[in-house]
Amino acid sequence: MTISVLCWKRLGIDSIVMLMGAEKEWEQIPVYAYILKSLKEIGAKITFLSQNSNPRPKNLWNQILSNDVKIPEFSLAQISRIYAAMLPFTSELNDNSIFITTDSDLLVFNKNPHIPNLEKGEQIKFYSTYEDTCCEFIKIPKGYQKVKHYFLQTIAASIETWRDIMEISQINSTQNLVQVLIDEIGSKLFKLPEMKGNMLWGIDEALVSYKIDKWFRRNNNNIPVGEYKY
Repeated sequence: MTISVLCWKRLGIDSIVMLMGAEKEWEQIPVYAYILKSLKEIGAKITFLSQNSNPRPKNLWNQILSNDVKIPEFSLAQISRIYAAMLPFTSELNDNSIFITTDSDLLVFNKNPHIPNLEKGEQIKFYSTYEDTCCEFIKIPKGYQKVKHYFLQTIAASIETWRDIMEISQINSTQNLVQVLIDEIGSKLFKLPEMKGNMLWGIDEALVSYKIDKWFRRNNNNIPVGEYKY
């Protein structure tokens, strides 16, 4: 994670790191405390997302029957990046500031493939290392419709554009974000067991692909787009 932050910093781009849980929880575990200290030292902007709810039941049936919805931390970590432009800290930023989604293990050495070309009027920039033959469509969170798969390796757009895509301008707290996700996706999905391969894994890309597809259609597919495929 720190290496990725340093790569972006070398290119003149500040990193926003969203960590799951409260800061005091990170400080209590030595290895997490070291990561936190390192991130602060290299200038990362850190936001903590902590759900104020009971621990997620370990028993599957208890998860299904529980009225309390606790989103698995790995899901919240994945999804939060597509809602970063709506979180409270963005009040300090200009609406034209560019937000770029990325993975914590993605190392970037050239910013041009990741930033919209404003001279060409690009409103959004997609970057993917996958070939055209891979993962062309993805199921959306609700229903059986499939839309074009937009990978989050990096997607870059202004704060204003992200808010337009996600159809929300402000999220005031983690619990507010959780409720937004439940409204968008439904609570049943978040009660699935935490295992790689089920619909929880990759729900962030399904949701953002659905929202981008919807955004394109709202604008009659008349959006200047930049794409870079490695």
